Amino acid sequence: MLAPGERAEVIVDLSTLEGQTIFLKSFGSELANGIYGAAQPGMGAGQVIPNYTSNPLNGSDFNVLQINVVAPTVSPVTVIPSALVTHTPWLSTDADELRTFVFEPEIMGQGAINGPFMINNAMFDMEVINHIIPLNNIEICELTNMSPIGHPFHLHDVSFYILTIDGVAPPANMQGKKDVVFVPAGGSIVRFITKFEDFADDMIPYMYHCHILTHEDMGMMGQFLVTENVGVDENKEAIFSLFPNPAKNSLTIKLNGDFTAEKFTIFDQSGRNVLSNSFNSESSIDISTLENGTYFFKLGENSQPVIFVKN
Repeated sequence: MLAPGERAEVIVDLSTLEGQTIFLKSFGSELANGIYGAAQPGMGAGQVIPNYTSNPLNGSDFNVLQINVVAPTVSPVTVIPSALVTHTPWLSTDADELRTFVFEPEIMGQGAINGPFMINNAMFDMEVINHIIPLNNIEICELTNMSPIGHPFHLHDVSFYILTIDGVAPPANMQGKKDVVFVPAGGSIVRFITKFEDFADDMIPYMYHCHILTHEDMGMMGQFLVTENVGVDENKEAIFSLFPNPAKNSLTIKLNGDFTAEKFTIFDQSGRNVLSNSFNSESSIDISTLENGTYFFKLGENSQPVIFVKN
């Protein structure tokens, strides 16, 4: 099964089919409930999409591609390599962090199949960075779908390996690198692992979203930064830690080693100083007066600023 935006590489042997016509076909009649394209897309009574049955392709089998097999070319491909690529997935034990993503409709109950749908109880907000990820982090993402329709989850920037689908290892055709994974309806859980090893930028975010167009357009989407900026001194050693991130009303600062500072400063994205005060190793800073958004935190004069999100 392929969900919207999902890809597969297919090899077909045409060596004995010259002069014949074959078809790539969609078997919509075999789709289970809870999947767009099935005869009944919803899970449970009352989960109806307006005008869904007016599309004759839903729940039907139909041709997608016609292939007319003609004479071989001058240099036909007649041998398939025994191995195409070597996969070395990251190990779960090597993961630096577990991130959880919960999909659910804004309003539960009858008609929830029509959305809008949220990720972690929030709609997309262009002014909010939902996650900040250190460069070279190996992370496990856990996707839980609490809605009555399946969602194909797409992650920008990196590819990933699926670990489990509802606790079971994926079939062979889903064990390669992917950037879209279908999360079935009704409480299914998908876990995958990836490494954010390229393209760090402190200002330009990447996206993650449902690959059903109407779902992402209605807000089923978020954004993240991959950054090398983790509060380092000139010797590139971490001098302080900042958490939680994103934060709501307060930030906790943990000094590392012998580093000391007398003052902290918080800048907005335009570089404006929005909050500063003395700092005497206090562990918590009140940020409740800040508006939701992305900020830069600087401790002392010599440290690099660290990005955090207030939401």
